Amino acid sequence: MTPVGPLIDGSDGKVVPGRTPAYTDSGWAVVDVPLGRYRITATYRSATGGEVYPLQVELTGSAAFAPQVTADFEQSGTNQRIRLEARFG
Repeated sequence: MTPVGPLIDGSDGKVVPGRTPAYTDSGWAVVDVPLGRYRITATYRSATGGEVYPLQVELTGSAAFAPQVTADFEQSGTNQRIRLEARFG
C-alpha cells in the first residue's frame, strides 16, 4: 500500500509494507493502516516461502481486476475500510 497524497491528518504517509492479513469479526483484514488514499498491489507467497506471485486486485463489486487499484477508506459502522478482492492473474 503506497500513499497517494497526504494522510487524513495532513501528514506525509509512508509505504505500508507487505503484511499477512488477520482474520477479524468482518473477515480477513490488514489492520492498523493510517487513513488516506492508497495505491494497492497484492502478492501471494508460496507455502515454502520461496516463490512470490503477483495478484490481480479490484475494489469489491467493480468487476475490473488489475495489477493495482487506488482507493480511499469508506465508513463501515464505527470503522473505516477499503474492500478489495484478489485473484491470480
